[in-house]
Amino acid sequence: MTDLSPENTNQFNSQMGNYSEAADNLGAEACLQAVVNSLPAIVWATDLAGTIAFIIGSGLDALGLKSEELVGQSIFVLYKAHSGNVENIKRGLSGEQRAWISTFHNVIYNHRVIPVRDRNGNAIGLTGVSLDITERDRVETALRQQARRERLVATIAQRIRASLQLNDILNTTVAELRQFLQINRMVIYRFSQEERGIVVAESADPEYSANLDANVDNLSVDIRCLGESIEAYSRGEFHVIHDVEVASLSAETQQFLKQRYVKSRLAVPILVDGEEEGSPLPSNCARPWGLLVADHCAQVHHWHPQEINLLASLSTQVAIAIRQAQLYAKLEENKRQLEESNKELLRLASVDWLTQTANRLRFDEYINQEWRQMAREGAQIALIMADIDYFKDYNDTYGHPEGDRCLQKVARAINQTVKRPRDLVARYGGEEFAIVLPMTDIEGANYLAEQIRTNVKALNIVHEESLIDEYVTVSLGVASMSPIVGSTPSVLIAAADYALYEAKGRGRNCIYSIG
Repeated sequence: MTDLSPENTNQFNSQMGNYSEAADNLGAEACLQAVVNSLPAIVWATDLAGTIAFIIGSGLDALGLKSEELVGQSIFVLYKAHSGNVENIKRGLSGEQRAWISTFHNVIYNHRVIPVRDRNGNAIGLTGVSLDITERDRVETALRQQARRERLVATIAQRIRASLQLNDILNTTVAELRQFLQINRMVIYRFSQEERGIVVAESADPEYSANLDANVDNLSVDIRCLGESIEAYSRGEFHVIHDVEVASLSAETQQFLKQRYVKSRLAVPILVDGEEEGSPLPSNCARPWGLLVADHCAQVHHWHPQEINLLASLSTQVAIAIRQAQLYAKLEENKRQLEESNKELLRLASVDWLTQTANRLRFDEYINQEWRQMAREGAQIALIMADIDYFKDYNDTYGHPEGDRCLQKVARAINQTVKRPRDLVARYGGEEFAIVLPMTDIEGANYLAEQIRTNVKALNIVHEESLIDEYVTVSLGVASMSPIVGSTPSVLIAAADYALYEAKGRGRNCIYSIG
């Protein structure tokens, strides 16, 4: 039980003040009558037996009673319909102050009773006031409901916007809204350029599911079946169907909704700011991205304005989340493209443009890297230096374009021979190639070198000016070492280079190795 609210007390006191001047002219009783009649209240006084001495107030009119009919009767005649009223008045007559709330014929009353005492403090009667607070309660209830809706909207919006992935946003939206609205099905359609609505997310009771995986027809719908035109949705118009059976709908729309067991439908457009490829709207214009659709399938439902406003508010939150997801996706795509571009730039910076093998810069980086790694592991590393025999004469005879093609063919033959991912083929300079072979001893390097020599000769590239063969051949120098921590690979490079020099001195088209 609660006392009169401060608002009502202040209102009563204010009215009393307004009538203070009238009291001087009309007397206290007339003043009290004027005040009480301005409020939806009943004011009364009784003796200790509960017999009404006087009773006034516009609240009597609402009950169809007159004060002259009640004076001289028991106060319990007025309040007998509610047991709580009787109990509280009895306790008031016994000397207690009481305050409580009760409802009679859908009218909510705030009651208060105060004992009247003589100068010696003895109770001689009881005064009471019953104030109609129905309207105040309605307003307060509406405010509480509005605050609750706003909190729920904020909570749902927070969940909707918790992800930057579009699919997560859409699926969260339909799941949260279906639970919140207590409906049978929640669907999001996305508009296509062919003026069709494509189902991109759905949450439904099992018996009313659209079965998105069943067939394509369920996924794509002519926009005319969704209630309004694109132009109407772009203006932010809603499509509200309280009862499909009596609504003014086209035969096509009626059939579409009945096939999906829809009895009542509410469709709210999702308007997204920003440009989209193929959109005729300017980039700063909100365009109709799709629809947020709520369906009642089990029974007809009359959509309350608060529900419509709620869905409209949440469609705005969904639109914001969609735009954020789009920007994030674009950012991620730009990031991916940038990473790909950087990788390509790094590749180009480390690749010889003619032979598409590693260039000299990459060779220097890699042999130093693997030299240090082999030193830490206590393993061997080998290097093969290969040089095309009499290549200057080849260029002079066939021309530089043909010489370039010869280099490309030899490079491909070497690359096809060297198959381990960790091995590196590089153009060392001019017609010379270097092959870095981590984790390789001299026997393994010699074996690979012989394969390279054989495969290059097997290309059968005619070389009329060669002094050793009718086809292009290569000479190869091979070296293998176990690096020492703190040393550099220059000693390995020098050894392989010396071995190549020896191979050339021994007649070319052969292998010489150190290790």
